[in-house]
Amino acid sequence: MLRSHVRRLSLRTAIMLPFATLMLVSVALMGYAAHIGHERLLTEQSQRVIGSLTARTHDVLSHFLDAPYAILRVMRQEILFDELYTPGDMSGIESKIRALYGTAFVEQQHVSVVAFGGRNGEFVGLRRETNNGFAAMVLDKRTNGELRIHAGDTLNSPVIAQYPGYDPRSRPWYMEGVQNAGPGWTPIYSNYDEKQEITISATSPSVDRNGAFQGIIVADVKLEGISRFLGNAPDLGHGAIFIIDGNDRLVAQTGSNPILATTGGKEKGGTRLLVQESHHPLVRAAAPFLSHAGDTAREITRAEGERLFLKVTPYTDARGLDWRIGVVMNESDLIGTLRGEILTTLWLVIGIALFGVVVGLALLQLIIQPILNTAHAAKTLARGEWRHELTPGVSLRETALLVDAFNDMSVRLRRSFQELRDRIVRDPLTNLLSRSGLCETLADRKLSSPGPDGDATVVVALIGLDGFRGINNSIGHGAGDGLLTSVAHRLATHCPDGALVARVEGDEFAVVLDSPATPETMQALGQWALGLFASPFRADEDEVVVSACIGVTGGPLNQLDTIESHLRHASVALSEAKRRGPRSARVFEPDMMSKSKERTRLTAEMAPALARGEFRLVYQPVVDLTRGGRVVGAEALIRWHNPRGGMVPPDLFIPLAEESGQILDIGHWVLRTACQDIAERLHRGWPSDFDLHVNVSVRQLIQSGFVETVETALRDSGLPADNLTLEITETSLATDGMIAREALIQLRDMGVRVAIDDFGTGYSSLSYLTSLPFDGLKIDRSFVSGMTGNGQSRTIVHSIVGIARSFDVHLVAEGVETLEQAAALRDLGCERAQGYLFGRPLPLSDWTDPAHLPRLAAG
Repeated sequence: MLRSHVRRLSLRTAIMLPFATLMLVSVALMGYAAHIGHERLLTEQSQRVIGSLTARTHDVLSHFLDAPYAILRVMRQEILFDELYTPGDMSGIESKIRALYGTAFVEQQHVSVVAFGGRNGEFVGLRRETNNGFAAMVLDKRTNGELRIHAGDTLNSPVIAQYPGYDPRSRPWYMEGVQNAGPGWTPIYSNYDEKQEITISATSPSVDRNGAFQGIIVADVKLEGISRFLGNAPDLGHGAIFIIDGNDRLVAQTGSNPILATTGGKEKGGTRLLVQESHHPLVRAAAPFLSHAGDTAREITRAEGERLFLKVTPYTDARGLDWRIGVVMNESDLIGTLRGEILTTLWLVIGIALFGVVVGLALLQLIIQPILNTAHAAKTLARGEWRHELTPGVSLRETALLVDAFNDMSVRLRRSFQELRDRIVRDPLTNLLSRSGLCETLADRKLSSPGPDGDATVVVALIGLDGFRGINNSIGHGAGDGLLTSVAHRLATHCPDGALVARVEGDEFAVVLDSPATPETMQALGQWALGLFASPFRADEDEVVVSACIGVTGGPLNQLDTIESHLRHASVALSEAKRRGPRSARVFEPDMMSKSKERTRLTAEMAPALARGEFRLVYQPVVDLTRGGRVVGAEALIRWHNPRGGMVPPDLFIPLAEESGQILDIGHWVLRTACQDIAERLHRGWPSDFDLHVNVSVRQLIQSGFVETVETALRDSGLPADNLTLEITETSLATDGMIAREALIQLRDMGVRVAIDDFGTGYSSLSYLTSLPFDGLKIDRSFVSGMTGNGQSRTIVHSIVGIARSFDVHLVAEGVETLEQAAALRDLGCERAQGYLFGRPLPLSDWTDPAHLPRLAAG
């Protein structure tokens, strides 16, 4: 009964039950807001109270320290106007000090001494005593040249101390006053008298009516008086105010704490304490933070965990003081018992929250259990255990729907993954086995051809279509898929009995024979595969002739030699076959793997080699056969000297650069460097019509920014555009010529010439010549080398010469090595040639002026 009732509850009703959880969040937010409010209040209070104390201290200290200078100004005027200074007799100044200091300035209790030191060593002054009386201090002819200190303010009072040899001119206040040449402060120092109190003095020079120096007027302020003044600050509580100099030594501080280091229990004449040596615990706690404290109250923490707030403000005046005022207060003095009240409230909030969590979890457990069961079942599905069905149990109506939906989903997933697995093991386009399907099939299949060690052996042929990308671009991707389907159908239809056929990647197919891996079997499988491509294939409505290259391998099939390793070996053999050219088949040999690794190493080293400057250019002359072999140009050829392996053949690293895409950076470097080299020679006087030939990959040509790259190279080097000829191979033009056509048009509009290299070897229709812009043809060396002994080669060369004349373009023959070849080419009408007969490729530094290079007769 209860079970059915709970099941009828709505999800909305169930969500209302754990309302305590929402309360917990609300209360937590309230507690957090209270904490933030407390912190904000504490910050504001610290800024207000400490800021007020700092401002008051600053203002009162300024007034406090202005008083000595008021006394000095009056004294200076009185001495000047009344002409009180008489060398050797201080009685006039004595009377004036007594009259002013004892009457007019009697309220300036912090000024402990007012005195005058004459230029001849005289001295007179009054010192304030603790009983509000004064002690006269005199040194003149009346005291027989010694300093005498009297118990009263006249010389008639008893002498309480006398100092023979005292000279005021050697005292810090006198020397500082002379040096300042105006009102100023002395450094903090110890008095000479029997009290030896630490003081700072205000000084001012005294001059007569003619401006002649008479002496120094001085007023002392005891640091003890400043400390007493600091202790009278209101609202300070247990806090502390302190003043320090630029060396972090105490000038004054609140309370009865001394500012001097004690020696033998005494403080007289002692060294002032550093801040960290202060006897006041709060001042000492503030010491490590002085360098980081700013003009706002900053929170610091004592080792005991007490929170303190510190503010340090600079105090300077026009007379040379450079002090800092520090105010430090603890939290309790700023906010009283408010912190304890807030903590009590926070603990109450936490208690309420914990109670709400317990209630909420108990209720949620009942509600979410079916969901947890569903999640557990989902993990089971993820492990591939499809036959897992949930039972509803005690649940809400919505969770019951969830369970039913999950059970329905698991059934659908089981069907979908089965379909997906079928797609993984079967290629959806050709319905052949995929690479994964081939591996699975061979793993499950019992092979019947044992090898020498008793393991089953297989023979694997990897078939790669030649130029499929170009075919795909020509006939369209739909027809390209049709071509792949036709190839797959022919392979599957004509493969030997028991063979497995798979499409392993793009335009690559694999055929696996359960057969002894003998050389004869592998050669036969390769030739059989090549023979399948002798006739055209259907591609939609068209027939397409396509060739293939074959890589074959074979061997045992076990844990070490898996089908993947055989496919990898076959791929290496296929790569070797493609390097030989179309319609080639190669059987895997162990040294192919080492060569493959070497190619991989060279590919990885190309970019660093370019950065290190390991590439260099050499130039092979191009001569005019009709002008006695005169040099009219040069072809830039790249060479790579690898410090690890020596010279790397261009026919090895250039194809690798093409495959890896590094030909873009290398080609850019070749173009830029060659243009710079030839431009420099032209500036030195080489013939202005000297023609630079630079080989360019079609991969460079089809890059969107290639034309701009050529423009930049010409502009930076200063080479005229009509001195540059870019050579592109016929084979690559046959594949990607239409894509590169726009770039070729722009280059020719700039004035750059375009030549088709290795003409006659591209296995392509001549019709593309009518659609491509070009300025020249280069006869491949294979035709030139055979023309003197092979009539067919001579006929081909003659045809190429006719094509060049028909298109009105220039013609260059490559690979000329004998005088007979040169003469034959000249007779056939070929104007230009290059080859070892005219010069090997050399660095440009080894060239002389082309006009003076040796000329070779062409016959």
